[in-house]
Amino acid sequence: MHKKIKYILIFILTLSSSIFADKLIDINKTTNDLISSSYIYIDNTNNETIDTIKNKEFKRIDISKPKSFGYSPNFTVWIKIAFINTSDEVQKRILQYENSLTTHINLYYDDKVIHEGLFQISSDRKTLEPIFEINLRAKEHKTYYFQLSSKITTLIVDLKLYDLKKFYEQEVRRQNILVFFFTAMFILAAYNLVIYFIVKSESYLFYVFYILGISLHQFFYTGYSTLFIQDPSTVEFIIKAASLIVAIPIFFFSIFTISFTNTKENHPKLYKYLRIYLFLYPFIIGMIVYLQEEGWIRNIFSAILLMLVLFLTLYSVAKKNRQSYFLLLGWIIFFGSMISMYLASAGLYNIYNDIPYLVELFLVLEGLIFSIALADRIKILELEKNKVQLSLIKYQENETIRLKSMVDEKTEKLQSALQDKEFLLKELNHRVKNNMQTIISLIRLQKDSIKDPKMSEMLISIQNRLNAMSEVHQLLYSSNEDLSFISPTEYFISIVNGIKETTYSEDIIVKYDIKSYLRTEEVLYCGLIINELVTNCIKHAFSLDEGQIFIKFYENKDKKILEVIDNGIGFPKYAKESFGMDLIRSLIEIYLKGNIEIKNKNGTHITITWN
Repeated sequence: MHKKIKYILIFILTLSSSIFADKLIDINKTTNDLISSSYIYIDNTNNETIDTIKNKEFKRIDISKPKSFGYSPNFTVWIKIAFINTSDEVQKRILQYENSLTTHINLYYDDKVIHEGLFQISSDRKTLEPIFEINLRAKEHKTYYFQLSSKITTLIVDLKLYDLKKFYEQEVRRQNILVFFFTAMFILAAYNLVIYFIVKSESYLFYVFYILGISLHQFFYTGYSTLFIQDPSTVEFIIKAASLIVAIPIFFFSIFTISFTNTKENHPKLYKYLRIYLFLYPFIIGMIVYLQEEGWIRNIFSAILLMLVLFLTLYSVAKKNRQSYFLLLGWIIFFGSMISMYLASAGLYNIYNDIPYLVELFLVLEGLIFSIALADRIKILELEKNKVQLSLIKYQENETIRLKSMVDEKTEKLQSALQDKEFLLKELNHRVKNNMQTIISLIRLQKDSIKDPKMSEMLISIQNRLNAMSEVHQLLYSSNEDLSFISPTEYFISIVNGIKETTYSEDIIVKYDIKSYLRTEEVLYCGLIINELVTNCIKHAFSLDEGQIFIKFYENKDKKILEVIDNGIGFPKYAKESFGMDLIRSLIEIYLKGNIEIKNKNGTHITITWN
């Protein structure tokens, strides 16, 4: 931003120095010593020719002073200039017609005719404005006739006689300054376009279009376009669209002002009327161009729009909108440049005659002010963004504290509820265990009173099964750890010890290899399975009351494996159809969703697998 301002300030200083330098040259640039006299004649019929005009009565005028006729489509102006070379040397001068907007200029002398003007630009023309070479031999006297008319643009007669060297030095400087001006405007447009893509604010885009529009206007208004566009039909088309060329920068400047002052939110009623006018404005200008309206009506609607925008700016300033002060300063400069160009176009006052390039200087200065205003807007947006971020951070901190308090409160309640639940669960397991122990005690008493061996054996089996179920509840009741998973070692040992006590098989050795945990819902089923398998081993696997039983439990590839191995006589066929095996299969297939494999080799090897 600072570099850009630095370069534009350098441009302004350079342009300012050029203005004053050109002003100094303007004092002595004319060499009217060759002009003997000058005259004017107004042809209201538009029928006079070079042959008939010589017989008309001309009025004497001072050709050094500009003559403005405004919009003059209904008459032709004839200027007669008498040149006398009183010296003994050849004199060469440049006669410049200092108005690039006149459409038709014809110069007659020595039975010759030279055509110039917007609609008949000379193919070898390299200057911004029409020029004519004046060559006078020693002691020679010549009379030149200018036929001037302008069907569309304003007619301003401004003829100046220059020394050749000084003229071309000045012309080169003028063209260089205009190149400098257009370059500066392009840099401003490019800079603001980049800012638009960064911040995505429409104000910057509208301002870019305004800069391009005002640059387009100056491209034609200063006559710079005549260096590149010389085809008569193209030039005529452009001139007929002059109202549109004027309207483009005014239109985008108005939209920029509305967007920049945030009129839609700050002044909704005013925004409503401005929006209606802006919607109709392109159609009005289009009709003016299409109907080729002339005179004041070509610019009145643009002037109305400018007045509305000026009122909006002043209203925003009255409301103490910070950025409106920048806008007002830029608006005053813009308005001054527009008024200057309008007065010159209407032939009322041409500021270029007094202060060359002042309009260009105004436009660049105005562009700089608006760019600073837009940069200031970024600063304001950054401050607002930081303020919002701080508010958001504060809000987040407060919300974090509030949510943490809520979470702590909820956690405390959940922990209390969980403790109550665990207590109730343990109490329930304790009561179930006690009730089962009561049932087991009753079965044991009943067994002692029965003499029938089969009935006694059946009661022992029921007692062991109930004991296996009771031990689960004892384990859950006494555990202080997570009840989701339980190490089955203690449980299996308790079941086996209970079986050995009821079957009087203390000499049978049982070994354990437990390497994994069981889910709580699996413990009871595995306990009942161990009860049935160990009971069968003790009853049927050993011919003597001696032997070994291996109980293994582990996991392999997401599979849980329970193995019961003995070194007895093997698994008899009839045992496969017993109630105990039916119970084991039901527990495995229905509840564990697994399968059982039985092998007879040096004893019995039973493998139970499930997920």
